[in-house]
Amino acid sequence: MKAKGRILLLTSCLFLLLLLLAKIHLRNHQEEELPLSDWFDPR
Repeated sequence: MKAKGRILLLTSCLFLLLLLLAKIHLRNHQEEELPLSDWFDPR
C-alpha cells in the first residue's frame, strides 16, 4: 500500500512538471515562432 501511494505521488508530480513545461513552451512559442524542423533537427 505504501509503495502504491509513493508511485501515485511520483506520477502526479511528473504530471504537474509536464504541465509546467508545456505552459512555458507554449508561452515561448507565442513570443517567437519557431519552425517545427528546428525542434526535431537542431543544427
